[in-house]
Amino acid sequence: GCAVVALFEGCDPQILNSRRKITRLTAKACYEAGATVLKTQSVQFAPSGVSTTSILAESHAGNHTWPESGRAVFVVYTCGDVDPMVAVRIIARGLKAKRYVYQNVHVDALTFSDSWVVMDDG
Repeated sequence: GCAVVALFEGCDPQILNSRRKITRLTAKACYEAGATVLKTQSVQFAPSGVSTTSILAESHAGNHTWPESGRAVFVVYTCGDVDPMVAVRIIARGLKAKRYVYQNVHVDALTFSDSWVVMDDG
Protein backbone atom coordinates (compact mmCIF):
# COMPACT_ATOMS: atom_id res chain seq x y z
CA GLY A 1 0.00 0.00 0.00
CA CYS A 2 0.94 3.63 -0.36
CA ALA A 3 0.26 6.48 2.06
CA VAL A 4 0.57 10.16 1.19
CA VAL A 5 0.33 13.05 3.62
CA ALA A 6 0.06 16.50 2.02
CA LEU A 7 0.01 19.97 3.58
CA PHE A 8 -1.46 22.81 1.51
CA GLU A 9 -0.84 26.52 2.18
CA GLY A 10 -2.14 29.75 0.71
CA CYS A 11 -5.53 28.19 0.01
CA ASP A 12 -8.80 30.04 -0.62
CA PRO A 13 -10.40 30.47 2.85
CA GLN A 14 -13.95 30.39 1.46
CA ILE A 15 -13.34 27.00 -0.12
CA LEU A 16 -11.66 25.74 3.05
CA ASN A 17 -14.72 26.68 5.09
CA SER A 18 -17.31 25.14 2.74
CA ARG A 19 -18.37 21.70 3.89
CA ARG A 20 -20.10 21.07 0.56
CA LYS A 21 -17.07 22.04 -1.55
CA ILE A 22 -14.55 20.12 0.57
CA THR A 23 -16.75 17.00 0.60
CA ARG A 24 -17.18 17.07 -3.18
CA LEU A 25 -13.49 17.85 -3.77
CA THR A 26 -12.36 14.96 -1.57
CA ALA A 27 -14.66 12.46 -3.29
CA LYS A 28 -13.72 13.76 -6.76
CA ALA A 29 -9.98 13.57 -6.02
CA CYS A 30 -10.28 9.98 -4.82
CA TYR A 31 -12.42 8.97 -7.79
CA GLU A 32 -10.06 10.61 -10.31
CA ALA A 33 -7.11 8.83 -8.66
CA GLY A 34 -8.79 5.53 -9.52
CA ALA A 35 -10.34 4.74 -6.14
CA THR A 36 -13.81 3.39 -5.54
CA VAL A 37 -15.47 5.83 -3.13
CA LEU A 38 -17.89 3.91 -0.90
CA LYS A 39 -18.87 6.73 1.43
CA THR A 40 -17.77 10.28 2.28
CA GLN A 41 -18.67 12.02 5.53
CA SER A 42 -17.82 15.53 6.64
CA VAL A 43 -18.20 17.82 9.63
CA GLN A 44 -18.33 21.63 9.72
CA PHE A 45 -16.69 23.15 12.79
CA ALA A 46 -17.47 26.46 14.50
CA PRO A 47 -16.21 29.02 14.04
CA SER A 48 -14.47 27.52 10.99
CA GLY A 49 -12.93 24.42 9.48
CA VAL A 50 -14.05 21.19 7.87
CA SER A 51 -13.01 17.57 8.35
CA THR A 52 -13.82 14.97 5.71
CA THR A 53 -13.27 11.22 5.56
CA SER A 54 -13.78 8.99 2.54
CA ILE A 55 -14.02 5.24 2.89
CA LEU A 56 -12.55 3.67 -0.23
CA ALA A 57 -12.77 0.10 -1.44
CA GLU A 58 -8.96 0.42 -1.59
CA SER A 59 -8.65 1.94 1.94
CA HIS A 60 -9.34 5.52 3.11
CA ALA A 61 -8.67 9.25 2.74
CA GLY A 62 -9.32 12.31 4.86
CA ASN A 63 -8.58 15.95 5.35
CA HIS A 64 -8.94 18.88 7.71
CA THR A 65 -8.99 22.58 6.90
CA TRP A 66 -7.96 25.72 8.77
CA PRO A 67 -9.58 28.61 6.85
CA GLU A 68 -8.18 31.20 9.27
CA SER A 69 -4.64 30.33 8.19
CA GLY A 70 -5.36 29.20 4.62
CA ARG A 71 -4.08 25.69 5.34
CA ALA A 72 -5.31 22.14 4.87
CA VAL A 73 -3.96 18.64 5.31
CA PHE A 74 -4.92 15.64 3.17
CA VAL A 75 -4.03 12.04 3.98
CA VAL A 76 -4.73 9.12 1.68
CA TYR A 77 -3.85 5.45 2.05
CA THR A 78 -4.47 3.18 -0.90
CA CYS A 79 -3.83 -0.32 -2.19
CA GLY A 80 -3.92 -1.60 -5.73
CA ASP A 81 -3.81 0.56 -8.85
CA VAL A 82 -4.87 3.84 -7.22
CA ASP A 83 -2.47 6.78 -7.73
CA PRO A 84 -2.71 8.94 -4.59
CA MET A 85 -0.61 11.71 -6.17
CA VAL A 86 -3.40 12.30 -8.68
CA ALA A 87 -5.68 12.97 -5.71
CA VAL A 88 -3.11 15.32 -4.12
CA ARG A 89 -2.81 17.40 -7.31
CA ILE A 90 -6.62 17.63 -7.67
CA ILE A 91 -6.94 18.75 -4.04
CA ALA A 92 -4.21 21.39 -4.58
CA ARG A 93 -5.99 22.82 -7.62
CA GLY A 94 -9.41 22.66 -5.96
CA LEU A 95 -8.18 24.53 -2.87
CA LYS A 96 -6.32 27.06 -5.05
CA ALA A 97 -3.22 26.27 -2.98
CA LYS A 98 -0.23 28.52 -3.58
CA ARG A 99 2.10 25.71 -2.47
CA TYR A 100 2.09 22.27 -0.97
CA VAL A 101 4.44 19.66 0.41
CA TYR A 102 3.89 15.95 0.68
CA GLN A 103 5.43 12.77 2.03
CA ASN A 104 4.94 9.54 0.15
CA VAL A 105 5.34 6.33 2.16
CA HIS A 106 5.29 2.86 0.63
CA VAL A 107 3.89 0.92 3.54
CA ASP A 108 5.05 -2.46 2.23
CA ALA A 109 8.66 -1.24 2.44
CA LEU A 110 8.40 -0.01 6.04
CA THR A 111 10.60 -1.59 8.67
CA PHE A 112 11.37 -0.74 12.26
CA SER A 113 14.47 1.46 12.22
CA ASP A 114 16.28 4.14 14.18
CA SER A 115 14.31 6.85 12.38
CA TRP A 116 11.00 5.68 13.90
CA VAL A 117 9.74 6.12 17.41
CA VAL A 118 8.92 2.57 18.43
CA MET A 119 6.38 2.05 21.18
CA ASP A 120 6.69 -1.28 22.93
CA ASP A 121 4.40 -2.33 25.77
CA GLY A 122 6.91 -5.00 26.83
